[in-house]
Amino acid sequence: MEKYFDLHGVPLLQKVCIASNYLEPNQFLWYKGLCSRKPLVMWSIFTKEMIAHYEDTKRNTFFSQLNLKQRCSMEEHIEDFQKLNIRENDIPEKQNIDVFIGTLKDKIQHEVHIWEPHSLEKAFRLARKVESKIMETMNSTPHNYKHGGVVSPSLPQPTRVIPQQLKEKREKGFCYNCDSRCTKGHKCAEKKLFYIDYEEEEEKDQET
Repeated sequence: MEKYFDLHGVPLLQKVCIASNYLEPNQFLWYKGLCSRKPLVMWSIFTKEMIAHYEDTKRNTFFSQLNLKQRCSMEEHIEDFQKLNIRENDIPEKQNIDVFIGTLKDKIQHEVHIWEPHSLEKAFRLARKVESKIMETMNSTPHNYKHGGVVSPSLPQPTRVIPQQLKEKREKGFCYNCDSRCTKGHKCAEKKLFYIDYEEEEEKDQET
């Protein structure tokens, strides 16, 4: 409304009259009650009383609403932050920066804090870059998802080795992992995983 008044050069005494025409029915009842309590309702009184009546100061203050952590994309979070921040004009820039960084997701918050941004706009840019870097890293790392777990496809699959095979390799002097001779300092050409599969013989009942 104040932007509208400035654009059209509305005189001070006409501001309340014009603004009251835009009120919803229930808001207009509040306005009529205000006029009955005060003989002269100037624009400063009108705005002060309206804010006091409709704003829940315990829930809608700048800092209380920013207690929540970032739960959306960085662009959406910055937009939400600016919508709240524009309502407060007396918060120092340094405090604004600290509040914004404190609302970010933990990984993003840590990296942005390291760079120590000196302006809110620079903090916004850093937060966007850090989020973008994290997203690129996640997209470039392939994973196989099974039963809620993450398994890297590069892990070798284990090879089954039975005791008889181990015995034969030992007699021939071969490496357990490959078919090369096992000598001092030997290294397998290919890394593999092995497991030994055996059955435990049941002990026969001994007669007393």
